[in-house]
Amino acid sequence: MPKPPSPPSPRPLAHRLLGGRLALGVVAAASLGCSRTGLPAGADAGQGPTPAPETCNRLDDDLDGRVDEDFRDAVGLYASPDACGGCGRRCGALPNATATECRPGGLDGAPRCVALECADGFAVDATGACVDRAARLCAPCLGDADCGALPDARCSDREGEPRCTLDCDAARPCPTGFLCGPEGLCAHESGGCTCRPGVYFTLGCSIDTPAGSCPGHATCADGVLTACTGVPETCDGRDDDCNGIVDDPFVDEAGAYRVDVAHCGGCGIDCREPHLRDARLACGGPSNDPRCIVDCPDAADGLDVGDAIDADSSLGNGCECRLTALDDGPGTTDGEDPAARADANCDGADGEVERSLYVAPDGDDAAPGSPAHPLATITAALAASETAAAAGRPRPHIYVAAGIYPETVTLHDGVGLHGGYAPDFLTADPTAYVTEVRAPAWSAETGGAALIARGAGREGETVVRGVRFVGASATSPRGAAVGAWLVDPGAGLRLEALEIVAGDGVDGDDGPDGAAGAAPDRPGAPGAPPRAAVESDARTCRSGEANAVRGGAGAAFVCGGEDAGGGAGADADCPVDVGHPQAAGEAGRGAGAGRGGRGGIDLRGPRFREEGCPDRVCCGLADFLVSGDWEVAGDGEPGAAGRNG
Repeated sequence: MPKPPSPPSPRPLAHRLLGGRLALGVVAAASLGCSRTGLPAGADAGQGPTPAPETCNRLDDDLDGRVDEDFRDAVGLYASPDACGGCGRRCGALPNATATECRPGGLDGAPRCVALECADGFAVDATGACVDRAARLCAPCLGDADCGALPDARCSDREGEPRCTLDCDAARPCPTGFLCGPEGLCAHESGGCTCRPGVYFTLGCSIDTPAGSCPGHATCADGVLTACTGVPETCDGRDDDCNGIVDDPFVDEAGAYRVDVAHCGGCGIDCREPHLRDARLACGGPSNDPRCIVDCPDAADGLDVGDAIDADSSLGNGCECRLTALDDGPGTTDGEDPAARADANCDGADGEVERSLYVAPDGDDAAPGSPAHPLATITAALAASETAAAAGRPRPHIYVAAGIYPETVTLHDGVGLHGGYAPDFLTADPTAYVTEVRAPAWSAETGGAALIARGAGREGETVVRGVRFVGASATSPRGAAVGAWLVDPGAGLRLEALEIVAGDGVDGDDGPDGAAGAAPDRPGAPGAPPRAAVESDARTCRSGEANAVRGGAGAAFVCGGEDAGGGAGADADCPVDVGHPQAAGEAGRGAGAGRGGRGGIDLRGPRFREEGCPDRVCCGLADFLVSGDWEVAGDGEPGAAGRNG
């Protein structure tokens, strides 16, 4: 019978645990009292360990030399859903999570469990946990961080104080008891955070209007919070009912206080008070500047020529103005019919007040621009005219009283600018009432112009009359000075009875020096030296070649192919009479050359005393100094300057 095979030698425990150490380690361990507690399944005191399925216990259960390899990633970290960050850490146990994932990135770099989806009423926060979405709703807060780690948590104004809320939409419904408001934030179904059943209070709130935030109020009554509303409107300069219009029952569509006779021109100005004994008052005057006026009987059935109207708003003189025309255009210039310059339609000033703006030096740019309360600058009037046109209430005419206006007027198309008015705007006379516009500063773009217009008169009639425009003086080198700068004007532009004065320009820079002139081709030669005359026996100078002293030759020079040489000096000859001039030198050649120098003056004087000299006077050439009264021959004068290049 064959011998049964010998059972395998037991594998030392130390080899399994310590990677191949001697069995002596077992003896040593046994001698120290090791128990079987840490042995794998199938191992006992008399038998070596046997492989078993790997479990997360930090032991090598399957005896493959690796520990917990089924629960670790490639770098050895515990990254299994059943052992996320270590044995015994199951992601399935994450509270309120319905889907989880083991992800790296914990505080110590180890993997950690994070929620992917949460149970109803819960949401994943920034830490990866499932938190109750309603946990911090309505909690007081100072910022979003006070409202938790949910990404849609917000600190928002609720009932006038900061409270925690959540973003909401169809995909993110609000928790039970809360509703998604129109602003996309969760709010308590009662409307607020503090209004609960059994609670009653009134709180302040704000309402957004086109004019800005408006203070309102809301009321909590037994858990029901009313909407934020304003209070009934009163005439106080505020938007009490928060509808975006200040004092709307008391102003017209243009914002003028002319609807209520008890608030005419402003809150509390009551035309019903007994101002006159025999007449009552009405709210009238310009639409942009209403005031209490006498309620004239002729105005009851509409205005017509011949009606008596209160035009000056003076309560003491009653209905003082009688209409001579229903239309009142701008006044005429001086010398024409004075009646044409009066207030023909009795609206308080020349022109049609309802379609006009008025400017005076003592005005205010915050004023309405009426005859009684004019604006201070033409620029403000032009801006107000544009605003009125955009609002559908055009005021295309601007009337300017006499005075000095330090500004630059940039004209708008379709506007009429009328100057030369008296302070009451009832007379137009540019000669007597000078309206002067002075440009305050110079600019290179327009040359310091006091009047600027670009494309004026192309779309509509544009008129400037009765104004004196004074431009600013230039301040930079080569700067031009301009009084009026008109660019691309149209056929509708009319300039009448104007005076336009430009400031002073600035001189241009000096031109560069010209190139130095070339040297002559041959310099001039000096004349013959003076010498004694050859005289006759009678001591008279013999005219002729023998007594001629030749002048010097002029310099030779050819410039640009043209002879520009100097002229020769004149020859001196016998003197004729005292005071007779000798011949002049030749003129230079070439265009612009100078004339020759004048010759000296003939003279005679005593040469010396000797026998045979009649009358003690010798008539020969003088060879001694003579009085300075006698002019002597000299150098020719320089030639004149040549032509400009």
